[in-house]
Amino acid sequence: MCDDSTDGLSFIQHSEAAMRRRADGCRSAAAAGEALRMVENASALARLAGRVAQVARQEADNTEDGQFAAQLVEAAENLQRGNG
Repeated sequence: MCDDSTDGLSFIQHSEAAMRRRADGCRSAAAAGEALRMVENASALARLAGRVAQVARQEADNTEDGQFAAQLVEAAENLQRGNG
């Protein structure tokens, strides 16, 4: 992905949907006792969360609105910690 041509909002919205699917996959794998599928979904979820946090930080760097930038950084940090 080329960061200069990435629409941050669109990317984050699509990623949110993918993250929800992966979280559902984790839940169903856990319920079925399928450890490998659980790990696959959890790994994909973590990668998506990391990329979303990175894009949010880039958006924070590119805005002139200090309050909005601070909110983006806080949201990115919460996501990285698993609180997002």
